[in-house]
Amino acid sequence: MTNPPLLHSHARSGIRPLTTVLAATLFLGALSPVCAQQTLYVSSGGSSIYQVGATGTVSAFATLPANANSQGLALDGGNLYVADLFNNQISRITPTGVVSATPFATLPANSGPNGLAFGSTGSLYAAGNFSNQISQISVGGTVSTFATLPLRSAPNGLAFDDSGNLYAADFGTSQISQISPAGAVSLFATLPANARPTGLAFDGNGNLYVASFGSSLIDRITPAGAVSLFASLPANAAPIGLAFDASGNLYAGDSGLDQISRISPDGLAVSTFAVGVPTPAYLAFGAVPEPATWWLVAAGVLVGALRRRMATSSSPISPGV
Repeated sequence: MTNPPLLHSHARSGIRPLTTVLAATLFLGALSPVCAQQTLYVSSGGSSIYQVGATGTVSAFATLPANANSQGLALDGGNLYVADLFNNQISRITPTGVVSATPFATLPANSGPNGLAFGSTGSLYAAGNFSNQISQISVGGTVSTFATLPLRSAPNGLAFDDSGNLYAADFGTSQISQISPAGAVSLFATLPANARPTGLAFDGNGNLYVASFGSSLIDRITPAGAVSLFASLPANAAPIGLAFDASGNLYAGDSGLDQISRISPDGLAVSTFAVGVPTPAYLAFGAVPEPATWWLVAAGVLVGALRRRMATSSSPISPGV
C-alpha cells in the first residue's frame, strides 16, 4: 500500500490543523461500525415500487407513470432499474426514489420486458416475455438483441452465474435456458409441466433457485442441472421474484397471497416476512448506508482538501513510497 505523503518539518504550519482534523475523523470512523442496512425493493405489477425494511415494514419508494406494469428489478449499486412490461421500457430510479423523466431504454414493440439482470461489464439484460428474446442494454441505454430463445419460451426471470452465463426462466415451456457469454442458447434444466418458472436467484455455492408460479414451489438446481424441491409455499401461493439476503435467507414475492415469504437457508422454515404490497412481483436487495459510514465520506473530503493545500504549498513534500 502506498503511504500518504510525508511533510517536512518546515512545512507550513497552516496544514497542521487540517491533518489533526483528518486524523480525528478517521479515528471516529474506525470506532463507528461501517455497515449497511439491507432494503428490499419490490415491484407490484402496477405503477408503484415499494421498499421493505429489515423488520418487514413496507413503505412506498417510487411511482412510475400511471399505465406502467412494473416487473423485473435490478440494481447497479445505487440506481434501481425497472422493467415496464406493457410499455416496452426500462425506467431508472435514483436512490432517493426519483424516477427519470425519460426512460433509460426503450425496447422494440411487443418485447414485453420482464426479468432484468446486470452483467459483469455493466450492461443490463432484459427478458422479452412476448418476443422470446434477450436484449442487451449498454450503459448509455442502447438496445441490441443478445439471444433468441425457442418459440413459446416466454422468458421471465434472469440471473448470471459466476462464469458469466445467463439463465432465463422460460415460463411458457417450464424450462431453464442457459445462454453463454457469446449468446449461444442451450437447455439447462426441465421442470414439471405445471411449474411455470418466474424468478431466479443464485446462492453462494452456485445453486440456482427457481420460483414456480404454477406449483407454489421453490426448486433448487445444482450446477450440473439436477432439480430438487427446496421449499413448499402455502396453498394458493404464486411466487414470482426471488432474492437472497446477506444471511442466506431466500425471499419470494408471492402475488397469490399478497405477501413476501422468507425461507430459511435449509428450506425447512417458511414464514411471512411482510404484507402490504399488492401483488408483489420481483425483488431486489439494496444496501442503505448507515450514518456511521458518512465519517468515511467526510474523511475522503478532508484528504482531498489536504492534498490541494499541500500542492499549493511552497514547502517541499517528499513523495510516498
